[in-house]
Formats: sequence, C-alpha cells, structure tokens
Amino acid sequence: MTRETSQNSILDQPMRQVLDNSSDTETMRSFLWNYFMEQAGNDSVAAETAMLPLLQKSDQEIIAFADEQLKK
Repeated sequence: MTRETSQNSILDQPMRQVLDNSSDTETMRSFLWNYFMEQAGNDSVAAETAMLPLLQKSDQEIIAFADEQLKK
C-alpha cells in the first residue's frame, strides 16, 4: 500500500532547485524512485519497501540522502 507523502514538499521539485550540485530537471521523487528501483533489481515492491522509511524523514534528511547518492 502506498503511503501519502504530501508533507515532503521537496519531492515534486526539480533536483536543480533542491540540490546545489545538480542541474537535472527530474523531480526528487523520480530520482529517488529510480535509485531505489536500481538498488532493488527493478523489483517495485522491494523498492517501495526500501523507500518508505526515507519518506518519513524531514526534507533536510531527504536532501542529504539524495546529495550523498549523487556524489557516488
């Protein structure tokens, strides 16, 4: 079951507006989903399960996570 994430306003913003080191127009939500799908071997249930705890975090924690993944 998908959980409502509207409390995280940064998720629907382009990455370039949220992260200093990105010029990507992809939304943060899309970036994170693609990251978790890749990590889960394209298993959408596993990706959703892995992503849900991140969506419970603050905007700053989500930004820090995304920034760290971009540096890899």
